[in-house]
Amino acid sequence: MPRVEAPSKTSFNRMSRDDDSSLSEDLASHETQPSQDTQTIDTTSVQNLLEQHKQNLKRRRRQRNDAIKVAHTARMDDLGRAYERAKTQYQETVRAIQRPKLERLLQLIRNKREVQASIDDCVSQKAAAFMGTVHKIMLAADARSAAME
Repeated sequence: MPRVEAPSKTSFNRMSRDDDSSLSEDLASHETQPSQDTQTIDTTSVQNLLEQHKQNLKRRRRQRNDAIKVAHTARMDDLGRAYERAKTQYQETVRAIQRPKLERLLQLIRNKREVQASIDDCVSQKAAAFMGTVHKIMLAADARSAAME
């Protein structure tokens, strides 16, 4: 098998020295300064890419905000339903606690009315008895004064 040797460093140096310097300057200037058409195309494509990137960012931001709004609305709805359930449960608990108290209060009010009616009856009976006694005393006093005359 034939042996292949790699070029030595000195051969590369020799090749670079042997190159035409005007040719290398021309290539360098061509690479660094693109033509006007290429420059316009490059700026237009970069601008288009930037605009597309901005639109994608806006779209993603809008989607994220929409998702946040949907999640927020769902959470608020859940909280509203939980609040209504808690409110209903509280009202039922309060009614269950207050029902016996209200029944007792109504019974006490009925008893008070009965006692008040009984007191009124007793007062009217005493007043009638007192007036009857006063009337009898007046008749007796009149009869005595008529007898003394």
